[in-house]
Amino acid sequence: MDSVWMTTEPWRDALLRVRRICNWTRRSASLHSIPKLNRLIILFASALALCSSHISASPERMQFYYHIAEGNYLIGDYSGAERGIEQMLRLDEAYAPALALRARILLDQEKPEEALSAAQAATNSAPEKLEYQLLEALILGNLDRRDEALVRIEQVLKRAEPESEDALVATQLKGLMNMAEGNWDEAAEAFQSTYNGQAEGNSSGRQLASEAYLEKAQSQLAGGKLTAAIKAIDEAIALYNEVDGAEALAARNELRLMRAQTLARIGRTEEAISELRQLIAQSPNNLEAITTLASLYAATDRWESLSELIEPIAAQPELSHIALYLEGRVALARDRVGTARKKLEEAIEIQKQRPTGLMPALLFYTSICLERLERFDEAEDTLIESIESGFEPESVAEALHLGSLLMRIKKTDTLIPLLEKALIRGASDSAEAWALLGRAQRAESQNALAISALNKSLEIDPTQSKTLALRGSLLREVGDLEGARADYERAQKLQPSSPVLSYELGLVFLQLGKLDDSESALRVAARKLSNHVTLDLLHASCAYALGKYDEAAQSLSEYLEPELFGDALEHFKANQSDTAAYLHTLLTLQDFSIPELSSQSHATELFNAYVAGQTARKEVLDWAGRAESPAAARSQICAAAFWMAQSEHLKGEIDASKQLLDIALEMGGPENPEWQFANWQRAKE
Repeated sequence: MDSVWMTTEPWRDALLRVRRICNWTRRSASLHSIPKLNRLIILFASALALCSSHISASPERMQFYYHIAEGNYLIGDYSGAERGIEQMLRLDEAYAPALALRARILLDQEKPEEALSAAQAATNSAPEKLEYQLLEALILGNLDRRDEALVRIEQVLKRAEPESEDALVATQLKGLMNMAEGNWDEAAEAFQSTYNGQAEGNSSGRQLASEAYLEKAQSQLAGGKLTAAIKAIDEAIALYNEVDGAEALAARNELRLMRAQTLARIGRTEEAISELRQLIAQSPNNLEAITTLASLYAATDRWESLSELIEPIAAQPELSHIALYLEGRVALARDRVGTARKKLEEAIEIQKQRPTGLMPALLFYTSICLERLERFDEAEDTLIESIESGFEPESVAEALHLGSLLMRIKKTDTLIPLLEKALIRGASDSAEAWALLGRAQRAESQNALAISALNKSLEIDPTQSKTLALRGSLLREVGDLEGARADYERAQKLQPSSPVLSYELGLVFLQLGKLDDSESALRVAARKLSNHVTLDLLHASCAYALGKYDEAAQSLSEYLEPELFGDALEHFKANQSDTAAYLHTLLTLQDFSIPELSSQSHATELFNAYVAGQTARKEVLDWAGRAESPAAARSQICAAAFWMAQSEHLKGEIDASKQLLDIALEMGGPENPEWQFANWQRAKE
């Protein structure tokens, strides 16, 4: 037997209205994909009376069956409702209320095409009932056939009495269709027309107009139009400025809070704080405004002001975790690290019982406490846990702390998106944050993006020597040698005693073919960076190519007797460069006293034999051309040919020297030091 929901008319109307709200909220999800959809449709649904009015004109028996069917529908018994509909349609196959109820059921069951057929049948059966045409329009909207839906709505508006409920529903549905298309202003205008701007007019229309402006604000924010977004929120607030009553006051306060939160989100923190202070002065019990202001005080290091806000928050048991978090932040700012950690861990325990979105921030600041307490492993683990639980930095300080740790543990792939979001949210004027992003992108070999980030950092603060040096390195890597030279020279003016900058400048000058400048810079670096043995060898080679044999001998001696110990020294002795052996041979021939080589390769033995006139040029070059790749082979031939040319030059065999220099130039490239040396010597001849 069918289940029946029978009640008196007033209660029945209330139940119908609730049911319609649920239906429209659920089924309109495909009507348009905009945030706060349920809220929009609930507001709109309160004005609807599409499918159950005018039943009193039906015969008593049909009305009885309809009550049974709709009662089952209201409690979710679709099978029972469908049986009632079948009973009505057996008596009258064109009974419009039954057809409309079937359309509603089919829409609930995600069968919009069938629902449309049923709604059209209801309209055909009772063309004078405009609510059925509006039901058609709703279903057409669900089918993304919005142009047709708007045609139905306009037809209703032409036929309906201006102040009728049909006209009201049609206008609001038209507004929702405009919202679905992103026509926010047109939607707001439609909703406002339902109350004609009167303070005491239709409240659902005002709320829907407000929602249209808020969706407009979200759209403007997404497009980076920040001023326009705030203006849209102001338009929503203006709808309630002349309206009295508790409901209007609550709506106005909610919008003002949203405005303040948006200002904070786009980096206009001082305006947000001012807005919140005014709001709290007028509504001192507005806890959301208080907690939002507290978070801004924490973000801007206003610890005394924050302390004054904690008490009203702590008075609410359900907000105890927030109060503990804020107390922990204040204690941490005052360097009471143990107290801060205790407060934060208490809040974490509460969060485990009553999870909220605060847990990532609690873990993040706990990790800071642990780091200050020199519990570094725990700090790293807790920080990673905070990121995995969804932590995203909201201030420059948070972004920099997070970034420095993630860089240290080489998790740059995690760092980059977090930093990018922080910069969008309000850290965009932080030179440090942009520089950190550039370093992270470089670590991920995203050189073009890294250069762009470093450019922004240096636009904000052009006096960062380390950032200039980093950009110089990247420019050198991508082939912009003049740009790299300019950056290194600017960095060196800011930090003139840096041997690392001298080294970097030496490399750039070498690649530019400016050997005199390169040798001078490399000499400074080699003398100061005594444990960088490859730098000693590079300077020795450059000095020799320029004919500065004393300088070459000193640097080669430093190379052969490095300040290395243990395994590092043993590894060095077993892997001395062939270039060092070539230089050793040539300088020894010139009567320089050089420390002995620890080992010699077959290549160096062949070179020595060539210098002594015991081996042909071809044999040395053929052996040098043995390598794992053609590029490596050409590089080795280039080096061997250049140093053989130096040997010929010592003997006075100028033509042979020139021939070997030409071989070096043919086989090598600008990235090879010996190619640069050979190119410089040929240009001088």
